[in-house]
Amino acid sequence: MRTVRRRGRLSLRGILIYVALGSAFLPGVLVSAIFTLTHGQIAQGPIIRTLVASEEVSRAVRLGRRGELVVRDGYASPAWLDLVIENTEGTVVFSTIPSLGPGTTPSLLDVAAFANDRVPRATFISDSLEIGRVEAGTWYAVLPTDAARSFAGETAPLMRLAGLAAFALFAFLFGFAVAAALASQVGGLERAAAAIASGDLETPVRARGAREIVALAEAMEGMRRSIRENQARRARFLAAVSHDLRTPLTSIGGYLEAIEDGLAADPPTLGRYVATMKDKTQLLEERIEGLIDFARMESGEWRLRFGRAELASLFGAMVAVARDEASLAGSSFEADLSALGDLAAPVDAALLGRAFENLVANSLAHGRPGGRVRVGARMLTAGGAGGALGAEGVGEGPGGEGDLIAIDVDDDGPGISEAEREHAFEAFWRGSRSRSGEGRQGGRGSGLGLFIARSIVEGHGWRLELSVSPWGGARFSLLIPVASCSKPDDRPG
Repeated sequence: MRTVRRRGRLSLRGILIYVALGSAFLPGVLVSAIFTLTHGQIAQGPIIRTLVASEEVSRAVRLGRRGELVVRDGYASPAWLDLVIENTEGTVVFSTIPSLGPGTTPSLLDVAAFANDRVPRATFISDSLEIGRVEAGTWYAVLPTDAARSFAGETAPLMRLAGLAAFALFAFLFGFAVAAALASQVGGLERAAAAIASGDLETPVRARGAREIVALAEAMEGMRRSIRENQARRARFLAAVSHDLRTPLTSIGGYLEAIEDGLAADPPTLGRYVATMKDKTQLLEERIEGLIDFARMESGEWRLRFGRAELASLFGAMVAVARDEASLAGSSFEADLSALGDLAAPVDAALLGRAFENLVANSLAHGRPGGRVRVGARMLTAGGAGGALGAEGVGEGPGGEGDLIAIDVDDDGPGISEAEREHAFEAFWRGSRSRSGEGRQGGRGSGLGLFIARSIVEGHGWRLELSVSPWGGARFSLLIPVASCSKPDDRPG
């Protein structure tokens, strides 16, 4: 079952990323809270004072287009901070000290003298200025050493802390809600898996939420349907096996009882009974052989062994055998494989011959008494018509497969209705005409011939399709991609 990707749905990966980012933000909240507290009381040590001054410097200036140091528009330094910023040439670009205005070239001693006038209420700090790993100049700062909070007001730190706490609470609630939603979705899948494991195959698997959760639910729903279909197929298999084996055995037992009771005392009657039992025994052997092939195919014991063969020679040999079988059945047989040319392909000749034999046997079994069977090859091009015998109408390589070689097996029987064609290749399926005894061999088939034929053909990477023959009967078309074939010139010498 193909899974449809839902673009509008938030993915599980995205949710986890958001949760991870929220979790990573919490330490930042704590650091910012600590910084807010220390920002409200500057006299906490030289490191904190340097961080505060450095932060204000980064807010004050930036690099211009030519790499020059310029003041940010609208910037005004806090009242508690005296700041001087000069470029690499020593020229002041920003200053809150009236005696050291922009354009002057003060020295370190000039700023130190200003700070000295404020002792003991001021601390003097100086450091180089780097912007984006580019050394842009030098800054000087004079900070108060008391615990005054006039620069931000008495309540500003508490407001910032309250905002950060609210954001942290939101992050926590969001993470809790996401975790609860994921737990609910995964729990639903867990309950669905437990139901399937316990044998409940009627309750559909449904889930909402992240794309991955929905995709997993759809995969589980496909698994549930597949298991249910397999169980139904197994039940049909057992019913079909029981019926197909019991019918001839019951018949054989009835004839044996008749012989035992003396109902076949005369030689002609006994001979007729024995011939009938031999026929039933042969039918029983055929059905058992078909069941063994089916079991091998289902268990994977059938392994195709490929060898390169020329298609015209390979199918020519098969057609020769089919012609003899048609002659024995009293049917007219025609064949034209000229469209195959000298193409060769990797095949398992034995199994492919078996598949072709099943197709011809089906046409002979369900054709009209004394009717016609025809085998023809035709070329189907991706862009137009092609033709040899059996090429009625325009063919086109379906599904973008490119050119195809079609080998058709046609009969003049009653055909298979359109409603039944989609079931024709299912194991143990026999159409209404087979069950009603229509056709030369009536209900002898086990319902496995076409299933085995299609499995062998698809194992070669080819396709087997069913349609209507030109005579109104059934047409089985073996479609071979030309791209998988080669000509003698293409093969290594």
